[in-house]
Amino acid sequence: LQFASLAFDASLEEILLAWSTGATLVLRSEAMLEPATLLDACRAEGITLLDFPTAYVPMLLDEVQESGWPPSVRRVVIGGERALPSLIERFHATQGAPHLVNTYGPTEASISVTQCETEEWIEIGKLRCESPLGRVVDGCRVYVLDVRQEVTAIGVVGELYIGGVAVAQGYV
Repeated sequence: LQFASLAFDASLEEILLAWSTGATLVLRSEAMLEPATLLDACRAEGITLLDFPTAYVPMLLDEVQESGWPPSVRRVVIGGERALPSLIERFHATQGAPHLVNTYGPTEASISVTQCETEEWIEIGKLRCESPLGRVVDGCRVYVLDVRQEVTAIGVVGELYIGGVAVAQGYV
C-alpha cells in the first residue's frame, strides 16, 4: 500500500519496494485515511505490506480491535517518530498481529537507516522504557559518540551519528 504523501520521502520506500520486487502497488485514496476503510481495502485488494507513520497506528489498532487484521497483511512497517514500548506491546497483543518493524531515519538521511524487528525484542524481554532502533540497514553506518566525538562503550549515552549512502549530500 502506498500510504505516505507523494511529497514525503517515505512514499519512495513504499513505491520503489513494490516496483523492485514485482509486487502490485495499491494507491491510497483519501477515504482510506479512515482506518475502517483502509482495513476493508486491505481485505478487498489482498494487501500484504503496510507502511505507516507511527502516529497513525493507535487509531488503526482501535479499529483492529473491532474488525481484526485482514488475513493478507503479513508485515507492518512504522516510522517517523519514536514508537513507545506500550504501542509495540499493544500491537503485538492484537489477534493475528502481523510482523511489526520499527524504522528510524532522521531528516538528514534518505528514508530509513535502522530497522527493529520488534518480535525479537519482546521475546528476549528487552522492550522496557524505550523502543530500540534495531539494526543498521545495508549501506549505512551509525555511531554513538561522546562530547569529544569518540565512540562510546555499549550502553553509554551519547549522540547518534550516521554515515553511508543514505546521508544527504551536504550534511557533515
